Amino acid sequence: MLYKHSVGIILVLSCLLVTAEVRAGDHDEHHHGHGHNTIEMGLSNAVAFTLGEKEFAYGLHTHAIYTFGETQFALGLGYELIVGHHTHHTIGPMFCYRPTDPLNFCVSPGVLMDEHDVAFAAHIEATYEFNLHGVHVGPTVGFAYSPEEMHISVGVHTGVEF
Repeated sequence: MLYKHSVGIILVLSCLLVTAEVRAGDHDEHHHGHGHNTIEMGLSNAVAFTLGEKEFAYGLHTHAIYTFGETQFALGLGYELIVGHHTHHTIGPMFCYRPTDPLNFCVSPGVLMDEHDVAFAAHIEATYEFNLHGVHVGPTVGFAYSPEEMHISVGVHTGVEF
């Protein structure tokens, strides 16, 4: 079901990100880190390598993450699309920890959906962000597990807070 609507989901999430980036122009130009009690809308484009099939595939990851007050913790919802020999979608909650302001670690247990079945999945990622005029940009690496496959990914993360 979600598989048939993936193009629509990607377009909606991309529009949300572009809208949020336009709002980022209103941010204080001297702000260099993550705010408190903020929501980050993020999008990552990546190259994913499936370990079982030894293939490269396109990976798209989007998320909305809320940072709690004066803490280094955040909670949100993430979505991942891997387009390859076995295209699949994963959605789940994200639990994030920011030990230093530019460095983020997130873990996401979730549900993997493809053309044939639904299964448990887990995703972990690390992102290092630079603030460019209110837009977070930086490298990201991830690892995902499901009973059907495992993959690693390397890409570029972009995100905005509001």
